[in-house]
Amino acid sequence: LRLSYQLAHDGLVKANAADDMLLKIIGRLRITHLLGTTVGTLAAGKLIADFGAFAGFAGSALMSLCLALVVWPIRAAIMDTNKNYASFLSDLRVGARAFAATPALRPYAIVAIIALPLGQLSNAVLSGLLRDDLGFGSDVFAIVDAAWPVGGMAAALFLSVGLGLSARPHALFAFTAIAGAATIWLAFSTSVLVLVLAHGLMGFSVWIGHIAIDARVIGLAEVENVGRLKSYIYVLFSGAAIIMCLSPSIFPGFAAGTYFFVWGSVAVIGSVGLLLHLQISGRNQT
Repeated sequence: LRLSYQLAHDGLVKANAADDMLLKIIGRLRITHLLGTTVGTLAAGKLIADFGAFAGFAGSALMSLCLALVVWPIRAAIMDTNKNYASFLSDLRVGARAFAATPALRPYAIVAIIALPLGQLSNAVLSGLLRDDLGFGSDVFAIVDAAWPVGGMAAALFLSVGLGLSARPHALFAFTAIAGAATIWLAFSTSVLVLVLAHGLMGFSVWIGHIAIDARVIGLAEVENVGRLKSYIYVLFSGAAIIMCLSPSIFPGFAAGTYFFVWGSVAVIGSVGLLLHLQISGRNQT
């Protein structure tokens, strides 16, 4: 449901914003999203601390209902499409065809596969790294985990004020390489301060990738295909995230830091390889 909402939201952005403003607008929207996430996390923590876990779930359900009420005014535009649940698969096929017809998107899809799921890997493995590898407790986990959205908000602010990648699109691959390097750095970190810095840098560089890829896809897609293209790329992204998150179960017996090291290395090698390929291709075309 969250993905459906985001795809519809991207379609509205495409229909109402100039292409040269997409990066700034999406950056500002992501700041709002991350601030809302922070406030929601604090509110959920307070509810759970005072009233138990059930209250956290009930509060989340209530906020989801509130979101539905906020979206209600645009229901007519949604209803006019006359879609049903089965249409998702046909839309996915349309997205695949549109993706195949847009070669400029392929490097961004590859980056979405190799680098963006590092956030999901962190969700799955960070607690094991801190508890099993380093012997820290939940207090350290809270501090290290909180560095991620702070880095994400810094990335959104960085892009929203016009300091971003609009003039240098290939810089995205440098940032995703930094995300991989930060993941490797996290794997070898032992002090709390270094863990916070590495995780914050991961959040910053991965969110740069998220926002820049969103802006690139929205800019290249037609209005009617924005959601379809994004849904296709999200399927690829989700498949890679599943593989990353299941890797400790598929290849058990390693320290948690090993998984950060392996997938961080994949992100670095893949991003640098794409960057070099695009640079060489650009020179050959000139």
